[in-house]
Amino acid sequence: MQSEKYIFCDCSVEIKHNKPISKKNNYSLFLGDSETTEFSVEVTETDILPEKKGICLFDGELNDVYLDGEIRRTYSAFPVGEDQLKEDFACRVNNEKLYISFRDETNEFLVFEGLRLSELLLSKGIGILHCSFIEVDGQAILFAGDKQVGKSTQAALWEKYFSATIINGDRAGLFVKDGIVTAGGVPYCGTSGICKNKQYPLKAVICLSKGTDNKLERLSPVNAFMFLLGKFAYNTWNPADVNAVTELLIAIAERIPIYSYSCLKDESAVKYLSERI
Repeated sequence: MQSEKYIFCDCSVEIKHNKPISKKNNYSLFLGDSETTEFSVEVTETDILPEKKGICLFDGELNDVYLDGEIRRTYSAFPVGEDQLKEDFACRVNNEKLYISFRDETNEFLVFEGLRLSELLLSKGIGILHCSFIEVDGQAILFAGDKQVGKSTQAALWEKYFSATIINGDRAGLFVKDGIVTAGGVPYCGTSGICKNKQYPLKAVICLSKGTDNKLERLSPVNAFMFLLGKFAYNTWNPADVNAVTELLIAIAERIPIYSYSCLKDESAVKYLSERI
């Protein structure tokens, strides 16, 4: 049996498999070695996934969860066909086995989608935030906000005018270790195509809104919590996920300045912000 380790932020995931798993998307950027392994998962190709039985904890569009005694099965699906019908393609049994129904190939994307990687990471205190992630002078700055508010634009402006490095155009993994909040690269980067496996101490989170001028205001921990909660990836139906993302966000809000920034989409926005954080 072959084995490969992937390290996402502060979490090591070992994938064991009998057949080759082809590389797809950005996952191979996170191949590495670690003395510890938080999750060790055996991947099996199968024509028929394990049966759905027991108590249905959640029935979603692309995710079903069943609890059968001490066995927890999480089924992942894709919408297929003209009617976009849900078709199950993987079943995770506890956090130890992953069954993938037969397809043309088993690749990294199918494996980690089937594992529901964001759930595994959150169980270890690592939350994935929807944001643009840049590095400046060895520290991370994150631009968060609603769709089309200008997250990618601000990151690109910092790259152009302040020599920042864009680490990820769409996501960042956040965790607290030894009292330090760290932002790390994750495989998901949306349509930006920008994905680097780098980690930096978090300097600030900038919560963007559109404006006719540049105006910065530091948010209270409560307002910061309320703004960012919906920007994390987590299962609202799962109390464990809710508790994990709540604890993480409270820890971040207590340690890191989080700002509301109404700004323009030009060089002045970079200059104004860089002089104040």
